[in-house]
Amino acid sequence: MKNAFFLSLLTLFSLPAFSAMPDGNAEAGQTKAFSCQFCHGTNGVAVKDGYPHMNGQNALYLYKAMKAYQNDERLGDYGKMMKQQLSALNDQDLADIAEYYAKQP
Repeated sequence: MKNAFFLSLLTLFSLPAFSAMPDGNAEAGQTKAFSCQFCHGTNGVAVKDGYPHMNGQNALYLYKAMKAYQNDERLGDYGKMMKQQLSALNDQDLADIAEYYAKQP
């Protein structure tokens, strides 16, 4: 009985709706990150002062940061610009981009 309860919890929390982010594909992310490179660099090292480096960051952190911009949870000086840049991207796109930059040295 106890094992069945834990198995049902495990099943419930492994459903896609409860996933933190989709599995990212770094190769796809490199292509999808085209417009990101103008501020964050092709390898995640920012080319402009005041812009964050994204290379080697945790993929989940990057994903959640992009989602926060999309959802107006990160406003700041660059919030509107980032929201516009991310407006055409879906969750898979964000996960792919996050995975790409996370794998950059």
